Amino acid sequence: MEEGANPIDIGKKSIAVGKDKVLIKGKHGRYLIEVSVLEKQVDVLGICYRGNNKEIKRLERLMNKMYDLNIQY
Repeated sequence: MEEGANPIDIGKKSIAVGKDKVLIKGKHGRYLIEVSVLEKQVDVLGICYRGNNKEIKRLERLMNKMYDLNIQY
């Protein structure tokens, strides 16, 4: 990820899914990240290969549960 890039601008389908969390929908996968504006830091919370719908659903359930999100894929 490029320094200074806003994660929500990486792809047209990237969406905010929480106060400081963004779901990036890339060509080869999905990435759930947490953006800390104060610390100028981005942490990757979850990665999922795009080609397998079962794995994407598993990531969705896990991230919703762990981080109290409302990801709907």
